[in-house]
Amino acid sequence: AASDVYKRQEDKSLKWLKGVLPRGSSLYLCLVGQGVGPEEVFKLQKALKPLFDLRKCPAGSRYQLALDGQGRVAEFIYQPNEIDLYSVHLSPQGSLEAAKEKNQTRVVKIEGEINSSLYEAVLELGHSAEVAMQLADIFAWQIDFLTEPRQGDRFKLVVEEEYRGDAKRPKRILAAQYDGKLTGEHTAIFFCDPSGHCDYYTLEGKSLRKAFLRAPLKYRRISSHFSYRRLHPILRIWRPHLGIDYAAPIGTPVSAIGDGVVIKKGWNRDGGRFLKLRHPNGYTSTYCHLSRFAKGIKPGVCLLYTSPSPRD
Repeated sequence: AASDVYKRQEDKSLKWLKGVLPRGSSLYLCLVGQGVGPEEVFKLQKALKPLFDLRKCPAGSRYQLALDGQGRVAEFIYQPNEIDLYSVHLSPQGSLEAAKEKNQTRVVKIEGEINSSLYEAVLELGHSAEVAMQLADIFAWQIDFLTEPRQGDRFKLVVEEEYRGDAKRPKRILAAQYDGKLTGEHTAIFFCDPSGHCDYYTLEGKSLRKAFLRAPLKYRRISSHFSYRRLHPILRIWRPHLGIDYAAPIGTPVSAIGDGVVIKKGWNRDGGRFLKLRHPNGYTSTYCHLSRFAKGIKPGVCLLYTSPSPRD
């Protein structure tokens, strides 16, 4: 455990350095500023590269480093947050070997009621926003959590979480149930089949994934609904609006509502930058008013909807 590492008896033959990465700096600058040779820092980066990129250390990261009499790194302990712990030590062969400490896990039950939003309900129970986001992803095909939750809706979760000391982080939701006035009751069970594929299923064993998502992005509100007769906000005439407009900050990622192939990419007068996808069974969907296109998007490219995977 991290506390055990930091409290252990330090070897007096080694020179020990400790620090916290300040905002706007880098681990390289911190270590070199404390007398570590640039070559030794590069060796650390190389040893940790399969596990963690030391060039992308967040502010507030803690580290402890030991140098031998020749100025070589003998040991390095790094904590990017309260839970994860990476260690590097000098092997008998003279090479640096890196490892990530295995976190402790436990299963907890979470049960709550919505007063304003799912996000705030989860925070009020002392859990992170990531729990709410995972739950929203699980039921993304059944519930639009920005428009459909109502006061008094209830949810129950069984969550596997990682912890170190008092710090905790959700690893995956093992089971979830949401009972809403507008949505009805939905239950999800996490299950891995013999081939190794893991996903969420109903109590009857049916996949929760449907052909299309309830909403293609995390939006603030619906600014204009689908209608055959809508007052145009600029022309001030009544005309059809055969789509749904979502109000969201510029740069908000947009997901395909389902698996599909890009058949059109371009710009038009009414929709600005747009993409059109062809889905199975003859369906198509169009995404307009985009600020930019993701890298690699072009006609013929197959887009597969992939929800965030449970933490490994």
